Amino acid sequence: MSQNPKASASVVVTARNLQDVVGSAVDSALAQVPPPREVITVDDGSTDATASVLARYGSRICYVKTDGIGAPAARNTGWRTAISEYVECLDGDDWWLPGQLQQSMAGLSTSDAPMVHSDVMRVGPDGTPVEPWSKSAPTVSGRILLQILMNNPIQTSSVVLRRSVLDMTGGFDESLVAWEDIDLWTRIAVEYPIASLSEVLACYRMIPSSLSSNITAMAESRLVSVVNVLESDVGGVLQVHERRNVLANAHLYRAVAYYLTGEPNAARSSLLRAAIVSPVVLQGSRWWSVFVKSLLGERLLRELRAMRRGSS
Repeated sequence: MSQNPKASASVVVTARNLQDVVGSAVDSALAQVPPPREVITVDDGSTDATASVLARYGSRICYVKTDGIGAPAARNTGWRTAISEYVECLDGDDWWLPGQLQQSMAGLSTSDAPMVHSDVMRVGPDGTPVEPWSKSAPTVSGRILLQILMNNPIQTSSVVLRRSVLDMTGGFDESLVAWEDIDLWTRIAVEYPIASLSEVLACYRMIPSSLSSNITAMAESRLVSVVNVLESDVGGVLQVHERRNVLANAHLYRAVAYYLTGEPNAARSSLLRAAIVSPVVLQGSRWWSVFVKSLLGERLLRELRAMRRGSS
């Protein structure tokens, strides 16, 4: 690959114990036309055959082995190794569709934004399409800090970044257990507009054992990130009521996570914090739904549902 490093992107593929699917991610990156400047694979402490799968690619990829340092640090290791002006992160359980890199690079080159993202297709563990990401979070561009904080529309494997913005922000926050990608998007959005493409250009594989399925870790990291971003918004991108809504929404998200994992006391504590920050949440059905469910308990709820079905 002898392209000018400014002409294409360095692709960073991160993987941990993804022997069955990481090949699809790497193949989809190498198959792009024109191809990326380089494909860097960061194998973060895999104990399965991930290393053997990646070894088959030989000199076509740059293989980096890390010792279970976590997703944020693994991503940082990858882009700091990169030589191109543009960087794209591709999770090892996702893959790109043909034309992804070319269209993304074109979208970024015609914009003043330091990053661009596209729509993606959510797929099941076996690759069966489920629904586009935009169905629940419409693809948007411009000054979209509020949209990211409230209902993130950006999926990591669809993003191309200018290396300069990664240098400026320091990249992914390694103190976060999860949510590090969305945290980075928000920190960028405080300062810059973000470009988008409406096309579905990548596939996001929903694997139950993935980090994103650890909802309490996601909720705690989201709350930390939101607080940090609100404190950094010294220029006042968000209005006072928007800031309150964002923080209340993060507490509400935390409440849902703890309810779903069987911790009703923690759920009610987060609900109270959400209501104190922004009483507007009391007007929504979600707050009351979680509150009532946390009081009744799952067993009683099942019995009530059974009684209701029996009487209908």
